[in-house]
Amino acid sequence: SYWFKQAVALTDMLMDNKEEAAAKLMSSMLKQYISVRNSGSEYYYHAFLLGILSMAGFSRGIEIEEEMETGKGFSDIVLRQRDTAVILELKKGGNSFKGCTDACKSAVGQIIEKDYARRFIDEEYAEVYGIGIGFGGKDCVMQSLGNLAEK
Repeated sequence: SYWFKQAVALTDMLMDNKEEAAAKLMSSMLKQYISVRNSGSEYYYHAFLLGILSMAGFSRGIEIEEEMETGKGFSDIVLRQRDTAVILELKKGGNSFKGCTDACKSAVGQIIEKDYARRFIDEEYAEVYGIGIGFGGKDCVMQSLGNLAEK
């Protein structure tokens, strides 16, 4: 189905650290599939994204974990396959581009501050991507920290 193809494409983009394309697709999916009435909580976006990634990830052999203890806290969603780990930190901002951007910056800051990549770097993953996602209304903004295993 079209929904499943979108889910697989989003999962692949995140695994390949293509955050700009992923943000565009995610915003499109939000516009198609959610009601603004439900967009008041970070938990709603978390569950929506977790559902998409779990379904698509399972079909691709990608492990999906939520609230995984990493570094000095719990990262929202982690995708793992072979020697690649993708850490997703989600934040809800205001229903504007600035609100999404501010929330995204906060999410990226939390990945760094709480050292979420440490576990995967210590386990010698070749690629460890940290991606902050800011949501607001039917939009999202993503920012990648690049490969944290190389820093």
